[in-house]
Amino acid sequence: MTFKEALESPGDVEVDEQAVSEAKQLISEGGKFSPEAVSDRIVNFAKSISGGDTEKYGLLKDAIEKGFNEAREILGGSLPEISETTYDLVMDKLDNWANNEEN
Repeated sequence: MTFKEALESPGDVEVDEQAVSEAKQLISEGGKFSPEAVSDRIVNFAKSISGGDTEKYGLLKDAIEKGFNEAREILGGSLPEISETTYDLVMDKLDNWANNEEN
């Protein structure tokens, strides 16, 4: 089932224990989809498409904020805590990059 199908499903979506366990591992510390890992990928992509030019910080930050805000809207106005944590990490890492500090 796709995410869209799950959202449009008229009934409850059932998830088995194996899927829950795998998802928990993926989002836990060190996991591929942990806030730290996802924020690193977002910021590295932003830095890459800017060519490393910190002058584009405002444009990049605005675009990322827009993406998170659109996700909030799609999900009824708020994001899960893990996504908000990811957002906070992204903004901190972008600020550090723009100020020539270490991530």
